[in-house]
Amino acid sequence: MKVAVSLICLLGVIAAVLPASAKKIWPAQGGSGDISNAIECEKKDEYMVGIFGRAGAWIDRIGPICAPVLPSGAMGHHSHSGGLGHGGSGGGPASAECSSGLIRGITYRLTGDHRMVLTVHFTCWDAKTQALIQPLQNHDFGGNGSRVAPAIENPCPDGEAARGLETRWGKHVNAIGLRCDTLKVPK
Repeated sequence: MKVAVSLICLLGVIAAVLPASAKKIWPAQGGSGDISNAIECEKKDEYMVGIFGRAGAWIDRIGPICAPVLPSGAMGHHSHSGGLGHGGSGGGPASAECSSGLIRGITYRLTGDHRMVLTVHFTCWDAKTQALIQPLQNHDFGGNGSRVAPAIENPCPDGEAARGLETRWGKHVNAIGLRCDTLKVPK
């Protein structure tokens, strides 16, 4: 009995000392699509700094552009993660990325019938200070269709940054949600 009580106390101390693992995952919102899965930065020390894929009237293919955070707080080499991304082959090649900083949230719009993702907007943040980069670096990725649907916001909580996307897709990107994780700046 004493051993069991001691073990429970020890586990409580260990849990109090270890940092909590945070991870906000926004569910994909939009159309049903044919396939439902996530796409994330491939390396654990990388965060989203942009989006690549294909777009025409709406988003046809989407994937994260990722980079590691350097000890200075600057972002390292940018690379496309997740191969070719998720979605179809329509539209033309498109990308948008932060020239410095990382993504801490997205705002996106669906087509008027809520079947496909029309555009994704993001603002770049400084990794070290976790503040908006001034002057603001605002970026839009996506289609040129009519923006009649209301915007959907997926912010990362304080202390977290974007690492990937929840997706539903087929010939087009039908739904997305943001995947966040604890932001770790190396010393």
